[in-house]
Amino acid sequence: MAVKVSLGENESYRLEWIEPLGADIESPTRRLRELGGPGTSVFQLLPNEEVSLLITALPAMKRKQMVAALQGVLHREKGGQQEEWVVDYLPLPERVQAGPRKLRSDLSALFVRRIVLEHQYGLAKGLGIRPKGLLPGYLALDQLYRRHHPVTSDDEVWNLVYLGQDDKFLCVADEHCLLFTRPLPADLSGGVAQGEYVERLAAEVERSNFFAQQAERSMQVQRIVVCGDPDLAPALVEKLAEMSDFEVQNWRAEELFAIDDDTVVWEHLIPLAAAVAALFAPVYNLLPQEVQEKKQRVARRYAVAATGAFGAAVVPILLLGGLWTTHIQSLYLSEAREQIEEGERRVEEAATSYLHDRVLRSRQESVDRYSRELPDFAGLLRDIAVRTPATVVYSTLDVREETAGVYRLILQGESIAKDGTRAHETFLEFLVALTDCRRIREIKEPTYLEISGAGEDGPPHSRVLFTLEYEILSGGET
Repeated sequence: MAVKVSLGENESYRLEWIEPLGADIESPTRRLRELGGPGTSVFQLLPNEEVSLLITALPAMKRKQMVAALQGVLHREKGGQQEEWVVDYLPLPERVQAGPRKLRSDLSALFVRRIVLEHQYGLAKGLGIRPKGLLPGYLALDQLYRRHHPVTSDDEVWNLVYLGQDDKFLCVADEHCLLFTRPLPADLSGGVAQGEYVERLAAEVERSNFFAQQAERSMQVQRIVVCGDPDLAPALVEKLAEMSDFEVQNWRAEELFAIDDDTVVWEHLIPLAAAVAALFAPVYNLLPQEVQEKKQRVARRYAVAATGAFGAAVVPILLLGGLWTTHIQSLYLSEAREQIEEGERRVEEAATSYLHDRVLRSRQESVDRYSRELPDFAGLLRDIAVRTPATVVYSTLDVREETAGVYRLILQGESIAKDGTRAHETFLEFLVALTDCRRIREIKEPTYLEISGAGEDGPPHSRVLFTLEYEILSGGET
């Protein structure tokens, strides 16, 4: 199915035409040639079941390294080789996290197997079409909803339910990203037992609201939006309104599209949403790598040609006028401008990195000069780390200079175990291990010791809280 959409008035769209495709098409029709012609922006739909979404946290890296890291995550989770996956990602706003995760950033990654992507793209090429982007149906609908429903609060979360003829799914998302998507069961009764089917759908929607709270990036759903089948959607909205306290809406997305004939728009809502996405900048870019590289080469080639043409005399420009059309100029020069802006951004990043490196080197030299006469604090901390059991977690590790050349080590933390006895035994083992360390000498008995159970929200365990003080010995060995 191929559709053509153009911008209408008052944030609406006009459905120009719908063209069915199939194996019986002997040659591209006029409308397909129109899609494959210059100046068109075409998006291609990928099967929902072939494209997956992942929310994960990784340390900050350059884009190329980040893509490789995400491919490594997929290799670990899904198997196969890293190169088998095509992935693109969006960085998400930072959130407060404790422990090692505070150094990581959340990402929303879209991924698909390379063999699937190349097969789908090859089908379009066989019809003479060069898609600008490829995306699954659920992402196309998600982007259409975002474009026409502005977010009213920072923590607003919604569950978008789509009821199509053959495809039914839901998407849980907030203003920053799509958290997850799930397929919904089909009506095996063929519409005979609609009441039972609506109850089953409502149960799946409620279950997804619960899943959203347990996900990696936990969300609390506040609104449920249902669209699609004009007979089934209102029934599900009514049922959900009875079952929950959420705001429930029936979104008639098909009303965004103006038509001149009797086409039933809601049946084609997903390809229409993908066509609308082609009118705007893509959120993810799943184009095969060789296609992206070819586009970059073409942009550079025409950028050079443009520079030469505008720097020449008037006569050569007029001679080129027959070939240098308005379309080619606007299309390729805009792409060249994007490449120049990207190059400028990378130059700025390189300059910033260079200055940052110079500052770090200067700081390191200052630290080295200052620490020549100091005890080997790094060796001491490594020694203590080796002696520390896995169940002992430090909250404070401080080195203080009491007098000239005399340093004190203060350790604060907790020993955690399933019961108080085991937590205390581990703490005592830890004390014995520190006694054998020749680099430090205990100043006094623990000044603070508390044995307590877990909080109401935590798993069942007990802990021993402690504060220890030691004198750091100069020249001591393990």
